[in-house]
Amino acid sequence: MRGVFDALRARYGAVHGVLHTAGVAGGGLLRTRSRADMEAVLAAKVTGTLVLRELVAATPGVRFLTLFSSRAALNGLLGSADYAAANAFMDAVAVGTPPGAPVTVSVNWPAWHGIGMAGTTPDHPAPDGGTHWRTGIAPDDWLVAEHRLQGQALLPGAAYFDLLVRAVREAGGADDLDPVVIEDLMLSEPLFVAEPTDITVTLTQAAEGAWHATVLAATGGAPPTAHARARVRVDRALTADRPGTDPATLGAGWPAVTPGAPEGATTEFVFGERFNCVRAAHRETEVTVGRLELAAEHLADLDTHPVHPVLLDRSLALNLPAGDFVPFTCRRAVVYGELPGRLTARMVRRPERTGRSTVDAELYDDLGRAVVVVSGYTKIALTGETPAPAVRGLPSPEAPPIGLTSGITLDEGIDALMRLLTEHVPAQVAVVPAAEWTPVAPDATNALPEEAHGTRAAAPEAVVVRPESAVGAEPAPRPPAPDPDDAVCAVVRLLGETLGAGEIKPDDDFFALGGDSLTAVQLASRLQDRFGVAVSVADLFDAPTPAALAEVVVARRQEAGA
Repeated sequence: MRGVFDALRARYGAVHGVLHTAGVAGGGLLRTRSRADMEAVLAAKVTGTLVLRELVAATPGVRFLTLFSSRAALNGLLGSADYAAANAFMDAVAVGTPPGAPVTVSVNWPAWHGIGMAGTTPDHPAPDGGTHWRTGIAPDDWLVAEHRLQGQALLPGAAYFDLLVRAVREAGGADDLDPVVIEDLMLSEPLFVAEPTDITVTLTQAAEGAWHATVLAATGGAPPTAHARARVRVDRALTADRPGTDPATLGAGWPAVTPGAPEGATTEFVFGERFNCVRAAHRETEVTVGRLELAAEHLADLDTHPVHPVLLDRSLALNLPAGDFVPFTCRRAVVYGELPGRLTARMVRRPERTGRSTVDAELYDDLGRAVVVVSGYTKIALTGETPAPAVRGLPSPEAPPIGLTSGITLDEGIDALMRLLTEHVPAQVAVVPAAEWTPVAPDATNALPEEAHGTRAAAPEAVVVRPESAVGAEPAPRPPAPDPDDAVCAVVRLLGETLGAGEIKPDDDFFALGGDSLTAVQLASRLQDRFGVAVSVADLFDAPTPAALAEVVVARRQEAGA
């Protein structure tokens, strides 16, 4: 960088200002990310800021250093705590700039539509050295046209397995015969397809043959939305241990049953002709064996979809509880090869808990070779009158989010940047789109510019943020091992805070209270902070009540010797 500065001064005579716009997005639950992954995210912001601060201080004529931070530093960012921390570091450097140094301002930007972190095109490598794989889907494509919820075209949960395998094989360099392992798949938001939609799978390499994967979707040039995350890897050693069986013996002598939900159960789902692929089913207790076959006119689907979403979906739905359930998470799936047009599936339905259903399944070809093995595929009951995706980022009168969702255009960003460079501003500034600004009644001590109340909706407003600094604070001591009764009370409180619920009892179910994928991540994080032990989203399925969760955290504290 010193060489860059020397070259610029030689060519232009001087360097008057510096914009630090570099960043690495990262992404994925922290427990699935390595130290190297997080160091890469931190380096662009932390090391980059320190290097530039040193150079601007030593270079005559430099008047300003503007750090492009993010609203993630103010709100946090689910799945990207390292990115949030990196941006918070930039804010701290700006606030701590010594007198006499070039003017240093850290700007907490929302997303810039079409460019920067929100605008990386899937046709090029990701900014963190990863890879983007891209496809598209339209409302009349059979995959969603034949899978409708309350009349809306919805991507089946099983389709995410197919997308991940295709991305790994086509963009990740995996061979078609290599077993692909998908772990900790979590679906954060249903993907309804009302208009042509671009789907992107980002693959960030975590180790040799392993990636952190995110499935995103975008329409009409809007910023992409993450719909699923998983850890994906290629494990050639599994080829030698590929399960096998004699398909003819599976379910032999068992009573024939009608696959799917119990007789008389109603559903808001409407399925097309491809979903009528289960030719026969036999059941004994909670184990169901099905014979599935695509119609001849649909076999061409296999040329595009190695993990045919309908065959996998029906294999995982041979025995369902009453009511409508939507996929939420899957602990592990191994894809040994492409699904054939005809297969035998063995599905085991685990004991039911209120509001969710978990199954395991193996899919075999006619030679008895396993093609897909799925463990811990969990669905949650659909609630509410409409399946439309949840609206996020609405300003709260208690704690309005700062630039949380809507983002700004390139022109708006340039306009705001020019104002920040030409007006007197504090060391840290948050840029808030007018659409997200919560009007506040002006008074003698809190008067706001007219533009902040929406009069000038086209341009974002710079809002001063004065965070309380925690620099130099001593790390919090590890909490003592809790008494079981105290642990239950603590979990009840944390659950209430997470869900914003009123009275919660020790035996209340997290999902029955309205818990979803995002609040599950938040609760797991709060439990880890409170008790100092690892807690995953999957633990909420095994221990969904405060009483059961308390047992989990107490046992883990005892195992850790606390």
